[in-house]
Amino acid sequence: MRADDDLLWNRMCHQHINKKCDKCGWGLPLMQSRPHKRVKLDIPIQTKTDCFKPIDFPTNEPPRTHKRPWKSVYAERMVVERHWRKPQFSTRTLTGHTDGVMAVYFDKDLLVTGSFDASIRVWDVSTGECLAVLRGHGRCVRGVQFDDNKIVSCSMDRTLRIWCRKSFNCVRVLSNDSGVNCLHFEDKMLASGTVDGNIKVWNLARGCSFTLSGHSDWVNKVKIMPCHERLISCSDDTTMRLWDIATQSVLRVFSGHNGPVQALQFKDGHSDQERRLITGSLDNTVKIWNLGTGECEKTLFGHEQGVWCIGADSLRIISGSHDKTVKVWDMCSGNLLHSLKADAAVNACWLSDTMLITGDDAGQVIVRDFLNL
Repeated sequence: MRADDDLLWNRMCHQHINKKCDKCGWGLPLMQSRPHKRVKLDIPIQTKTDCFKPIDFPTNEPPRTHKRPWKSVYAERMVVERHWRKPQFSTRTLTGHTDGVMAVYFDKDLLVTGSFDASIRVWDVSTGECLAVLRGHGRCVRGVQFDDNKIVSCSMDRTLRIWCRKSFNCVRVLSNDSGVNCLHFEDKMLASGTVDGNIKVWNLARGCSFTLSGHSDWVNKVKIMPCHERLISCSDDTTMRLWDIATQSVLRVFSGHNGPVQALQFKDGHSDQERRLITGSLDNTVKIWNLGTGECEKTLFGHEQGVWCIGADSLRIISGSHDKTVKVWDMCSGNLLHSLKADAAVNACWLSDTMLITGDDAGQVIVRDFLNL
């Protein structure tokens, strides 16, 4: 029967998943991890560099996949998309932090959070269990990220710490001249932003680093682009900068916000003209920029206080604010879809295909699940 024709459902999935269908206007979430294309990570040494002992971690292996009938894949994603549109979700509150949650990072069922209480907590989202509490930082933890082998954290105590994901032991401490406000890594390339306006790029495999200077105030977010050749940053100086890692130079400065830019996300595409930069600022707005031209294409109004965090995928943008709301926007039109109330000011957020996770000033981590109601 055509209703069970796997080839038919394969076409339906490719027509709707991770994009909006040109015919019906519906888009369905991706709901799977895609391994990045492996590239050679080789930080050039053209200026003065700092050296440290290389850190040896196994190379991450691509996730194993198993084949499912395309009809089942389509049906599951349709259910999730319907729940996003209503919106309809279950809520789980994770408690344990004793001060505001400033950073969240989620993958599959594992969640890592960082807090003003100087601790890092590792959670199993499916059960709500706290698997580990990592202590060692002396001040607020402002950024966290992990992969299959390591957890990396940064703090206002002027250090980054690298933890073994299996044992949760700290295996390395990287020092900075000032408080470290944010981090992002791709495999063995790590970038960190500091309160003195500098960005430090570390090659963990070679044991060297260099500094990018240009911002005049706190660097609040950094993100290495998937090509591993460029980096995007945002700052309290109200600007965003696109950097060339090889030449250690600024390619473009994005200006238009009227307040400190606290958050950014990157939407990939086949070329810079198709790539988008999404930013959130203390001027209460979210902006969508064309990476190729540097122009602001849309400004999203609705928050009554500053925007502190941003999440994005191919269909939606989420923004968290100190006005105690999380807003969901349509990626294509910029229209406000939903405004979700929070119990406290929202500092950090994470968007996956099935979950919306936030960390707030009350020390709570709220998990909204759009699949398992």
